[in-house]
Amino acid sequence: MKRQPILVVDEDVRVQRLLARVLRGARYEVAIAASAREALAVLATRRFGVVVSDLQMPDIDGIELLREIRRRDIDVPIVFVTDTPDAQRADSTFETGAVRYMAKPVDASLFLAAVTRAETLSRLARIQGPLGTTRAARKATGDDGKLERRFEAACARLWMAYQPIVSQRSGTVVAFEALLRSDEPSLAAPAAFIGAGERLGRLESIGRRVRAAAAAAISELPADVELFVNLHPFDLTDRELARPDSPLSKVASRVVLEITERASLERVGDAKAKIAALRSLGFRIAIDDLGAGYAGLSWLATVEPDVVKIDMGLIRGIDVDVKRQQVVFCLIGLCEKLDVRVVVEGVETEAERATLVELGADSLQGYLFGRPERQFGGSLAIRAAKLARSHAAPIAGVADCGLECNCGSLHERLAG
Repeated sequence: MKRQPILVVDEDVRVQRLLARVLRGARYEVAIAASAREALAVLATRRFGVVVSDLQMPDIDGIELLREIRRRDIDVPIVFVTDTPDAQRADSTFETGAVRYMAKPVDASLFLAAVTRAETLSRLARIQGPLGTTRAARKATGDDGKLERRFEAACARLWMAYQPIVSQRSGTVVAFEALLRSDEPSLAAPAAFIGAGERLGRLESIGRRVRAAAAAAISELPADVELFVNLHPFDLTDRELARPDSPLSKVASRVVLEITERASLERVGDAKAKIAALRSLGFRIAIDDLGAGYAGLSWLATVEPDVVKIDMGLIRGIDVDVKRQQVVFCLIGLCEKLDVRVVVEGVETEAERATLVELGADSLQGYLFGRPERQFGGSLAIRAAKLARSHAAPIAGVADCGLECNCGSLHERLAG
């Protein structure tokens, strides 16, 4: 499916080039405008899937640009990237119809994820009806009816896929990650399903169903195997999540809540206190995509996770890329220093696995050990355990590098 073009609006040429390079690297067509007036002129000649704009511009500011865009095209999502973050202005952007507000210097991976999500919402809006109108207005005119029915069908046909996480020290399956799926064809892609939930204000429906399914399935796991359950930041606003008598809370000691969409945490009031309340119930907290950029590292201090997942973008081809080895080497050492457990995602080849073991990694996840499947028992668990045992290797002893990291035989080569 061909992606819709993206319009980047910023007077700073360096920012233009940086954002355009990130987007083009993901195969988006990108147009550039240096001012709001130039952006409106470009928008008059063609249609874009997403507009990315600064708030501070020399002629018309970002809020006024957003209002003017809404008069011309109510569907197009707006992502604001600004170097003057302000809570009041952020609220104004969301009230006017922006879908994301991000601070400069922007984390490339989170920025790309925000634009990808916005482009998915844009595609849904083109098919189903206006994005910027209220849910009540859309329902009154019938614009939202089809999407609502598809969303209900997707919820009714929701199921969980499970992917194993294996330990290289023990050669066993130590956890599974529960991943959202649906048999509704129009919303089969998780991003489309979640995007529809965001558009309809129904994320709570997805979160509750996911948690109920995970709670029901965990009884099938051996007592020493954990279950990772993805948590959208907006799930933190659902009081059911932290109720001691909720289905997942009853098995909290066996559950790791993995926070996705970290950029959205900025829009959740008192997120740190909400996370602390979940910990008091026995849940452990994980963050994903560590190493994707400065924001990922900043969340180590903000969230204080029990587990981190290293960004799979660092893992591809790590066996032949010394720079990636150096980054992962340092991240593992940092996490060990902070007493944070590391899970490495996206392991697909034996060469990647062997290199990660040399770097001190233990918990690994990826297609090498098993693809996500409907049932984590039976054949999936047997195959994953067999692969874990066949690939098991002792982790090297602690090296004297100041970070107390298990970097093994690569210590001298990388530290030098």
